[in-house]
Amino acid sequence: MKGIEHDGKRILVVNLEGTIYAWDGTCTHEEYDLSMGFLTGDSVTCALHLSR
Repeated sequence: MKGIEHDGKRILVVNLEGTIYAWDGTCTHEEYDLSMGFLTGDSVTCALHLSR
């Protein structure tokens, strides 16, 4: 799991079993950087408030 920035937006890039996915990299709750969180299976958990 890696966070990148493109055109001023955070993007979260995840490799799940060889398939690359990209999502909005900002938590909608507190606008926290999701790349600081953790990946459990196919769920990303925000490190700030532990929401998935």
